[in-house]
Formats: sequence, C-alpha cells, structure tokens
Amino acid sequence: MQVKLIVKILVLAAVLWSGYWALTAYGIRSGLAAWFDGQRANGWQAEYANATTTGFPLRVTTALDQPALADPGTGVAWQADDLTLSAPTWWPGHVTITFPQTPQRLSYLDQSLDLTTTETTASLRLKPGTQLEVQDLSLLAGQWGVVQEGGTLFGASALVISAQQTERPEQYRMNMSATGFQPGSIPRAAMRLPDSWPLVFDTLALDMTVTFDRVWDRTALEQSRPQPRAIALKLLEGHWGELRLLATGAIDIEAGGVPTGQVAIKADNWRDMLALAKESGSVSPKIIDATEDVVGLLAQLSGNSVTLDVELGLDDGYIFLGPVPVGPAPRFFLR
Repeated sequence: MQVKLIVKILVLAAVLWSGYWALTAYGIRSGLAAWFDGQRANGWQAEYANATTTGFPLRVTTALDQPALADPGTGVAWQADDLTLSAPTWWPGHVTITFPQTPQRLSYLDQSLDLTTTETTASLRLKPGTQLEVQDLSLLAGQWGVVQEGGTLFGASALVISAQQTERPEQYRMNMSATGFQPGSIPRAAMRLPDSWPLVFDTLALDMTVTFDRVWDRTALEQSRPQPRAIALKLLEGHWGELRLLATGAIDIEAGGVPTGQVAIKADNWRDMLALAKESGSVSPKIIDATEDVVGLLAQLSGNSVTLDVELGLDDGYIFLGPVPVGPAPRFFLR
C-alpha cells in the first residue's frame, strides 16, 4: 500500500513537472516571439526562420535559426546562422547564450565585418521581476577574430568579459582580458610595422567600475541605452613588444558624453607609441609632433626619457597635458 502511494506521488509529481516545463517553454518562446514582434513594430528588422525547444526536464533550450537584428536608427545590424538560449527550468532568468561556430555578420552603416568564434557563450543573470534587471553578464570565447574585406582586423586566442552589478543598482564592475590578442593584417599594414614586430600582445586587460544614469534592464533594448555618468578606471594595461602602457583614473561624464577628470598614464618607450600613431594616420602629425615635444620635456624632468609617467586632464572636451591641450577628448555615449 505504501509503495503504491509513493508511485502515485511520483507519477503526480512527474505530471506536474512536465506541465510546468511545458508552460515555461511556451512562455519563453512566446516571450521571444513577442520581443521580435515589438522590435519590428519599432521599425527594426528583427526576424528568425524557426525556433525549436528542447532540454526537458531540467532545462529549457530554445534554438533560433537564421536570427537577424538591425536598428535603422544607429545603422547597426547583426545576423548569424543560429543562436541557442538555455535556462534552468526553475528560473528562466539565468540564461546561457551559445553563439554559432560559423561566421556572424556585423554591419554598421555601409561597413560589414565577419566575426568568427569558437566555443563562445554568454551568461546572463536577471533579477526576478517584470523589468528583468541585469545582475551579472559574462562572455567567454575561445579563438576568435574579426575579418573585413581585404584582411583581418584583430583577434585573440581567448576573451573574457564580465560585468557585475554592485550594491548600487546602476553601477557595474567590469573586467576584460584578451589572451593572445593579435592585430591583424589591416592594422599592421596601416602602422607599417616591420615583420620582426611581435604578432601578439603579451597583455591586454581592463578593470573598471562604471556608473550609469539608470539600471540596465529590458528598456535598454526596447527604448534606449543607459548612459555612463562616471568611470573609475582601476587599471588598463597593454603590453606589446617593447611597448607597455598602464592607465588609472577617475572620470565624470556630462549629459552630452563630455568627460572631465584625471587619468594617470605610465608608458614605456613612449616615442615608439607616438611613431606608431603617426604612421597609422589616426592622429594628426602636427598633434603628434607637438605632443612629442611636450612629453619629451616632461619625461626629462622626471629623470627618465624612455618612460613617461604623467597625468592627463580631461576638461571642456579636450585632453590636457598640464596646461597644454593635446587633442579632443573622446565622447562617452552609447547609441
């Protein structure tokens, strides 16, 4: 009698769990379809060819065939052969996104790039609630590269990116590390690097905390992106051959994306860095020459003409080295 009762309870539990899984799977698929419909209603291109759901009993896994997104307001577009979203049955707000092994197409206005990746997944943790507030986001990639018509832009053997919400909901701690980062044939040719120059960065890493004007939630995709208002740069480090750059600082950002603050820079073999920037054409030769004169004087005053250790000021839309403006400051604005 007791055995029969246990069997009945197990059968009832299995039926209830099966029903719960089916409802969860239906809810996720319906939510995805509604989101794509909503984006189309807002003028986006948002489509996929087919959706299939598997993973019973512990996960709900939805595979999208031929997904494509394009925002006409910014000119940004993305498309892939497939995309897989998977979440535990008991909480669909912890999503794992698996990207395809085949190339993904990225477009911005009239420029297109192919992104090739291996074993690339993103993990997204959302706070329970209708707003789907982002608590944690991470991206893990194996070998990856960005290819443009005519050559390779850059790539790496591994990439780790993470963002964790702090005690302040609108603030996120962000880290990035690219192992084996390698500028491709296009930037190497633009910088006119000799064949003897190292192919791979020894180090490329970033550690910072960013405060936004509001929390990242579903409105970030449906309406507009939260905008950065403060950046606490703990460390930016790049080491490539004889060149090494370290940066720390704190920046406040006005509503128009204009930064103000101080950034401490330490650069080994800084003259070679300026020479690369000059060869690439990314900075005006006049600015490079003026910067080299001022930086050379500061380096000599510090007692080391090879290593630069200075503070850059950001104010009124310009970068200052002491009282001397050395160029326009970047704008921090997310479209």
